[in-house]
Amino acid sequence: MSNSFLSARRILAGLLLLGFVLVGLVGSNRIPLIDRDEGWYTQISRTMLRSGDWVVPRFRGEVFAGKPVLAFWCQAASMGVFGATPFAARLPSTISGLLTLGLVWWAVRRTAGEKRALWATFVLSSSLLFMVMSKLALTDAELLLWIVIGEISMAALYVGKRNFWIAAVLWTALGLALMTKGPVAIGMFAGTAAALALIDVGRDFFSMAAWRRATGWWWSTRPWLGAAIVVAVVLPWAMMVHARSPGFLASTLGASMLAPIFVKPLDGRGSMHGIYLILIWPGFAPWSILLPTAVLSGWRHRRLPVLRFCLAALIGPLLVIEGVQQKLMHYLLPLMPALAVLSADVISRAVRNVRVMRPRGWKWGVTTWGIVVACAGFLPWTLVGRFRGLPYAGMTFLSAVVLTVVGLTMWFMFTRRDRAAFVVMGIGSLCVAAVFMALVLPAYAPLNALRLAVGAMREAGLDRTQPVALIGYSEPSITFYLDGQDEVYPTDYLQTHPVEQWPRWMILSSSVWGRLPPKDRDRLLAVGEFQVLSGGSSRANGTIVVAKMRPTERQAFRPGGLETNPSARSSPAMEAMASARR
Repeated sequence: MSNSFLSARRILAGLLLLGFVLVGLVGSNRIPLIDRDEGWYTQISRTMLRSGDWVVPRFRGEVFAGKPVLAFWCQAASMGVFGATPFAARLPSTISGLLTLGLVWWAVRRTAGEKRALWATFVLSSSLLFMVMSKLALTDAELLLWIVIGEISMAALYVGKRNFWIAAVLWTALGLALMTKGPVAIGMFAGTAAALALIDVGRDFFSMAAWRRATGWWWSTRPWLGAAIVVAVVLPWAMMVHARSPGFLASTLGASMLAPIFVKPLDGRGSMHGIYLILIWPGFAPWSILLPTAVLSGWRHRRLPVLRFCLAALIGPLLVIEGVQQKLMHYLLPLMPALAVLSADVISRAVRNVRVMRPRGWKWGVTTWGIVVACAGFLPWTLVGRFRGLPYAGMTFLSAVVLTVVGLTMWFMFTRRDRAAFVVMGIGSLCVAAVFMALVLPAYAPLNALRLAVGAMREAGLDRTQPVALIGYSEPSITFYLDGQDEVYPTDYLQTHPVEQWPRWMILSSSVWGRLPPKDRDRLLAVGEFQVLSGGSSRANGTIVVAKMRPTERQAFRPGGLETNPSARSSPAMEAMASARR
């Protein structure tokens, strides 16, 4: 193969990574923070940056023991460079996604060739769950980066490269993963190693000699060296956080991490066993059409070390997260690189032999895929009538792009031009993501409600020294938009305290506002009413009312009504609010 052809593929890989970065950055600052986790993490990182306390995460003045600290460090560092914005908070996830793609391309190129490396990177970069998690200000993209580094090192040790530095990289990646999301990374690595041993043992399950051969490479990881490296990575911060907040580590490991695994999920996030076998289909979209063929083909060709390892990296972690009580879709993210490599192998074979992608009933499979994906393009339209301020122009364009991609992909598949079908599928997925993030989400009024509400309060006279009471509504992102001016009050505060003790500025849930007697409601001047995605602590869709105490010298109001401050009605913030309501 000529050097110019190899160079062309590397140029394509570079263009693919550039396209992923552009899709990852588009709309990052315009899309509001999505509660709850983005609101938590972004505000914690900003608090860390401003306070100078880089040891103990805090939210609303209280210790936040939900996660270790490394992801907060990354976000705070980004904010220190680019400012305290959603873009800066999300940037570490996008960079982590880019580095993950680069590592996948590099590792697959060295073990399976340039062509499979390009396809694997293409599939992973355009899969739904990977694109989403590389966009959000969460911990999962950073965790995936460390897991991929560790699994690449583990794969190198497995095939016989018994190098001290490879083992050191493996354990360093584990330590950084522990600093990012806690002991879940141990389960990922252990699950992969155990599944790999089971695959290697095969039919000799009851043979001790077979087990010794299958697990003999484990010692090349140098466990004692690993323990020392992990301790060196984690212990300095663990000692400092224990000194400043003695109960932090116990709370983090117990209530926030181990309890959801073995006892009870947080916030009702549990689900039935086997749910991941359903969730993996939308998570790997649009490449879900390859799932059965990729796994079966990988099993048939498991004599190849790279495919055998990818099967283990798929099956082992899947069984681990299946055993966890708390089940969330993004827990599937560590499986995506292995699925991408297995799919790349199938694509490479299908390009050479068209029969690979055409088992019995393949036309029904392609048709079903096309119908499901086409229907997904119309999902935003299901919100019509339930929410105000929907971006109809963006939704129309999104649906048109989805239909175009589905139509072209199915046409190429039915005319046996698989390479063109796969190219259209991947590029189309990136284009759909770009349209959704540039034209739909930023203009979606309920997501913008909190920014509009805070803007309306600023226009109505709220300065940056006055606290805002949150009564019946306390989603974390409101703390970010209020710049930490919020204080959470009991839902019955207004009924149980005299008027003289009422806070001047308030954000109330619609239920709290509705329970107020007319005489108490008349004491408040409503700045505006906003439809939000999460009403209070229930995560249900609802409405919030932004209000302030009515000055005694101003009594021009309609008793018992939800009156809007006349001075704020003509302000830019109120005009934006009115437009969103329409």
